[in-house]
Amino acid sequence: MTMRRKQYKVSNGAVQLAVSETGQGQTLLFFNGGGATQVSWKRLIGELGGPYRLVTFDFRNHGKTTTSHNTSFESFLTDAEAMMDKVALDRPILVGWSLGADLAVWYAASHPGKVAGLFLIDGALPVNLVSDPEDVRRRLNTLVMRIGPLLLMASWWGATRPSVPKARAPLAGQYPSASFQGAGKACAIARRVCPTMPAWRSERCPVR
Repeated sequence: MTMRRKQYKVSNGAVQLAVSETGQGQTLLFFNGGGATQVSWKRLIGELGGPYRLVTFDFRNHGKTTTSHNTSFESFLTDAEAMMDKVALDRPILVGWSLGADLAVWYAASHPGKVAGLFLIDGALPVNLVSDPEDVRRRLNTLVMRIGPLLLMASWWGATRPSVPKARAPLAGQYPSASFQGAGKACAIARRVCPTMPAWRSERCPVR
């Protein structure tokens, strides 16, 4: 039996967040990784059974959500907060991947009691080991890290060029957050998430 999917927009100031949801029951709210869209969860959602309300969305400048000049960590957090306040409502389980995992930890730490649980994939932990943001900046500001996004763009272009319209931009052009600005974004996360660890450790919500 195919679950009926609802699609709609949620306002966060001038940004219109593209939202999809299916099912009923305990809410699972999915936070995408940087450069990814809610389509990333399609297969996982198709495999999930049980009484769940499954909610995905696109952060600003991603997928079907509108664009914004502000792509700071704080601006992404406001997108998450808008979803929590207007859609998730009563103690959802947050499923976060990469940047989404960092945002999930930050939200849970700064909003005690609002989250029933965290499921973190490839991100956020162990945030307490990031004690020196400048060291993170130095290690990320290497030739490999600088050319990595260019190699990804080149491989994407080579794999898709025959079927892609000329007007279509590569991934990093579609999603400014995917252009990495690597060290700055990582250090912003480290500065924001690490101070929340005492509050986060005091949280009673389960973490996986």
